[in-house]
Amino acid sequence: MRKLTWLLVMAGCVRLGALFVGCRRTSDTSETRVAPQPVELNPKEGSGRRQVFKISFSHAAGAAQVLSAQFLVDKGIVGRMACFVEFFPGSNTLRLMNDEASAWLPVVAAGSPGTLRNKQCSVSAASVSAASHGTELSISFEVTFTEAFQGPKKLFLLSSGPREHSGWKQLGTWTVP
Repeated sequence: MRKLTWLLVMAGCVRLGALFVGCRRTSDTSETRVAPQPVELNPKEGSGRRQVFKISFSHAAGAAQVLSAQFLVDKGIVGRMACFVEFFPGSNTLRLMNDEASAWLPVVAAGSPGTLRNKQCSVSAASVSAASHGTELSISFEVTFTEAFQGPKKLFLLSSGPREHSGWKQLGTWTVP
């Protein structure tokens, strides 16, 4: 007999300190849950105020199982006063966390003329493109960092599937001059 367990479905769910943003509870009786995984960040290191980043994620059951992809540029996994972007492949939309990590800024469509910005960075929606092939989802986007965000940063990725998330993975470093 399987034990009924409760878990947080992490599609769009973010843990910032003791705060969870965008979470919902659900029951899961499956014995195995597969999480999508970050597989690529390009470039992995560098410096500059403006950069096109390419991030890729994989799910064993197919790229359509990657429900959200998150990109965090920060000194650590905090989210406050950070450049924190989330992409939703199903709706081809993205959003940016506000400065205090207390709410997401309004969602914009990838490829649209809109720009997301906080005090650390801006992301032009027109620069965002995504493609999936088999088990892999790749997303490309341009980030412009502000002068106020200067210094060494870590680059983190997290991906969410229907029942599990990958957990934050540091895949690179970046210096904002």
